[in-house]
Amino acid sequence: MPVAAIAQGCAPADPGRLITRVRIAASGSLVATPPPLVACEGSSTEVALEAALEADAALDWSEVVVLGRSAENAGGVLLSWHVSVDGRPLLLQSVDIRDPAMLSWPGMIQRRRVVATRLIVGDPHEESPLVPRTVVRSPFAVAQQLNHRAVLLSVLASDALTAGFELGELARAIRPKCSRSRSLCN
Repeated sequence: MPVAAIAQGCAPADPGRLITRVRIAASGSLVATPPPLVACEGSSTEVALEAALEADAALDWSEVVVLGRSAENAGGVLLSWHVSVDGRPLLLQSVDIRDPAMLSWPGMIQRRRVVATRLIVGDPHEESPLVPRTVVRSPFAVAQQLNHRAVLLSVLASDALTAGFELGELARAIRPKCSRSRSLCN
């Protein structure tokens, strides 16, 4: 498995595209953590997740985007998530971080270069320890309840290690009955 995906050399007029489409059938589940995407200086990339879940399907999807390699400016990235459950939209989200002027604005990302996101949609028939609720650890680490069985975790961090730690802490906050050793609790 690759350690990271590198986005480089695509101009804004002709961006690189990484589209992942998944369909999770009835009673199915998917746990996925694609390798981090590094948006190199001068690149433009569109990253999309299109996930269709049946009514009783489960999903645990994590993504990490690093804005630029060490000591370089960020490349441009458009992140889109289109997730539906039983044909109804659950999450329609786009995060556009392609404009270099916006990236350099201190209020935008405040020098944080790692965007980490995790969507957890629990199985409605399982006695899951998931407790959908909104948790704010800081202005840069939030778990947002989407419905009675889905939570979106979002972290903006200065490095991948911190982003991973914050995602883990948010996951534990919405799964308080878990021990640290159970994989779905992380």
